[in-house]
Amino acid sequence: SSLGLTYKLSPYDQEFNPLNTAIGARAAVYFNLDLGFTYKWTRELDLLYGFDFSHFSNGATFKPNSGLNLYGFNAGVRYHYNATQLRRNKDPYNNHDILSARFKRPMRSPRDKTKENAISVYAAGGVAQSESMAGTNDLLGTFSGIIDYEHAFNEMHAITGGVDFLYDNRLKLMEYENRWLKGIHVGYDFRFYRFAIKMQVGTYIGDDKGKGVFFMRPALRYSFSKRLFAQVGLKTLAGGAADYIEYGIGWKPFLL
Repeated sequence: SSLGLTYKLSPYDQEFNPLNTAIGARAAVYFNLDLGFTYKWTRELDLLYGFDFSHFSNGATFKPNSGLNLYGFNAGVRYHYNATQLRRNKDPYNNHDILSARFKRPMRSPRDKTKENAISVYAAGGVAQSESMAGTNDLLGTFSGIIDYEHAFNEMHAITGGVDFLYDNRLKLMEYENRWLKGIHVGYDFRFYRFAIKMQVGTYIGDDKGKGVFFMRPALRYSFSKRLFAQVGLKTLAGGAADYIEYGIGWKPFLL
């Protein structure tokens, strides 16, 4: 998988670019997921093949934000250059004294199975547009407040669950006086080094104010210490459609 940024796009403009109904900003996040396979053909050659998915979006910061989705099939060849073998024996007809051209992964050290439990508090803000604001530079604020219980099985895998307190100032355009929403969620974390890739699925408590029955929150977290972290994520609505991007910081007041 890969993550990046695209820029110098030609965004939607009601007068000068009305046909672009997919991207409403000059920049967009690029995400690619590749499901690849390898066939070891010879001692030095591999055949590569797989399927990939690419997505371009600005997280509904600017509308329209239908996004661009690309699906494809890829194939290739990989050659393992064995310079050590050439230094050791340059005879192309020698079938003895052959060094492996492939890297052999060393034995993995035993995984740390130390369990950890924590309570985290996370506050995030963002800006976004509604459909009626498409083609303008106007932005309205959003807020996410999250209280999570986190249970880590080891240094790589954890599950989470908690409550959400959400505020969306765009709801005033739909004549909602109360712009707060409440929700609950569960999730899974994949952790490596100081990072955590998070995926949460939640639902609203009470009125969802037109946002759909459930939402998701894919996010990336970086931990400065055992207690302090920063996080950026995408909150969705009605399943997978982008609602707004969350930029925030969190704290773990309780480590159990």
